[in-house]
Amino acid sequence: SPAGLEPVPEAVHLIAEAGRLAFADRALYVADADFVPVPVAGLVAPSYLAQRAALIGERSLGIAKPGQPAGIQVAYAPDRSPLRISTSQVVAVDDWGGAVSMTTTVEAAFGS
Repeated sequence: SPAGLEPVPEAVHLIAEAGRLAFADRALYVADADFVPVPVAGLVAPSYLAQRAALIGERSLGIAKPGQPAGIQVAYAPDRSPLRISTSQVVAVDDWGGAVSMTTTVEAAFGS
């Protein structure tokens, strides 16, 4: 990489740990808000984010646990289904020959 653009190890560590905490929360609280109350305000509250950030130290968290943001209205349980990295394809064509095609991949590098 060009001089001066090498990642600083401390920055890599902090970003990795913050991502680990965010993913733990996402894994428990992601839902369709039309059907399940999602504590969005609690998840983005400055006090909650400060509490989560305080968990980051000099060493790895290992497996990050989800937090308990304000506004939880139901008992959430971890998803115990096996990990399925999935690709979905949707294609639509109208009566005039117009078409759209979309490919999306969840939790993997491929997709567009």
